[in-house]
Amino acid sequence: MGDGLLRVSRDGWVARQEVVVIARPASPPVQALLDRYEREGKLLDLTGGRPARAVIFTRSGRAVLSPHRPETLVRRFLELEPDSDSD
Repeated sequence: MGDGLLRVSRDGWVARQEVVVIARPASPPVQALLDRYEREGKLLDLTGGRPARAVIFTRSGRAVLSPHRPETLVRRFLELEPDSDSD
């Protein structure tokens, strides 16, 4: 579970050991953090033009937007679901 890559979009992966939090981007506290990260140049949008359904906060102090649901990313993180384009 700790090694390898977590697929967060069609063309994007995050090192599993970098993942700290997977959350929904819509809540006001998370949105405030995302605004700050964007101002600081620490926001990476991997949605490919799709709506952001999850955000991954990393150990390196970055935020990564994903078009996949947080539940999908958590399953992938825990290796309970094969890597697929299910959503």
